Amino acid sequence: MWGCTTRAGAPPTVVITIPAAHTPLPSTTPVLPTLITTAASAIDPTSTRTAEPVQLPSLTPSATPNPTLTAAPSNINPLTGLPADPVALAQRPLNVKVSNAPACVRPQHGLAQADLVFEHYVEAWATRFTAVFHSQYPEVVGSVRSARMLDLELPAIFSANFLFSGASGGVQERIDDSDFADRSLYALDLCPILCRVPAESVPCGERAHTLFANAHAGQQWFAERDSDEGLLAFEGWTFSKQAPSSAGSAAEKVDIYYANAPVVWTYEAESGTYLRAQSGAPHVDASSGLTHRAANVVVLFANHVYSSIQESTHWYSLEIQFWGEGPLLLIHDGQVFEGEWRRWEREGLFEIFTESGEALPLRPGQTWFQMVGLASTVVYADGGLEIDPEELPLNTPPTSP
Repeated sequence: MWGCTTRAGAPPTVVITIPAAHTPLPSTTPVLPTLITTAASAIDPTSTRTAEPVQLPSLTPSATPNPTLTAAPSNINPLTGLPADPVALAQRPLNVKVSNAPACVRPQHGLAQADLVFEHYVEAWATRFTAVFHSQYPEVVGSVRSARMLDLELPAIFSANFLFSGASGGVQERIDDSDFADRSLYALDLCPILCRVPAESVPCGERAHTLFANAHAGQQWFAERDSDEGLLAFEGWTFSKQAPSSAGSAAEKVDIYYANAPVVWTYEAESGTYLRAQSGAPHVDASSGLTHRAANVVVLFANHVYSSIQESTHWYSLEIQFWGEGPLLLIHDGQVFEGEWRRWEREGLFEIFTESGEALPLRPGQTWFQMVGLASTVVYADGGLEIDPEELPLNTPPTSP
């Protein structure tokens, strides 16, 4: 494991410069609207929900190749379907853990350059991001925060390196014992890869939000030490500039009512992308000031349970069981398509396919994955979608067997 929680000697020189802060988004807790629960078309996947947390996934390798994954040419990014530098694509992707709470951490740096962004619940129903970089490696990403249990799966899925600020004892122990331990790097100060900036230079004004990653430096550091001599080859998803031939419902607007940071995606027909807002204001990139936009928004439904790992005095770590299979919603080109995801192998991309088993193509470009629980409510109304993510009952530790 390359990582540490303290650094001896004088603090390293901070080489990351944070541009002038943008006005932070409102920090007030939103009032959630009441959703219609009697819609004619609504996903109800609760029948597959398990009652007890699964401590470690047990994945059964497929006997046959995954029919919905394809080998991409050497100059095409298998995560975006776009042309990219073959030299960059010959290396592993890089995952970086990025904060999204409290509201003053927005706008963040680096998310606009990520190929994929995963947003998911953490304890107390705030959300956090894992950004996946495979074609661009910005020099400022963050602020960087601690890993969660979903990050036990994502480095294996993408055969990725991983930068984060650390983790609670139980999560860190699992990362240290994982199959990607040697591809993980965490520290409080490890410049020029993970660097602290003065608290007064960040909108929150707190030390907890002053760690930023240099993805370019981190990727170089990992590449020099990669015992596998680069990326383990993996197949990519199917991409198409044309919408799927199967009929989709209108999705001009998508509301995802995360409890402490609701998300709205609004379709912009001119660009064919979705513009993102969070907590009632445009979600912008800190470096450019431009609103985040996605070619695809994919809502992934997976079982959410409390683990036995305690994150704080009052909260246990939330385990998102992203293995096996489950429903999904693919949103692009102003439409939403119902499908399924499947992950029966630990390493390699999960499949995205229709109910009939055919590949469900993504639009080339950046994809944001919105993780929600299996008991989440989905309502189709007024040419758009309203998704109310599942919140578990009052937090208690799981019952011991």
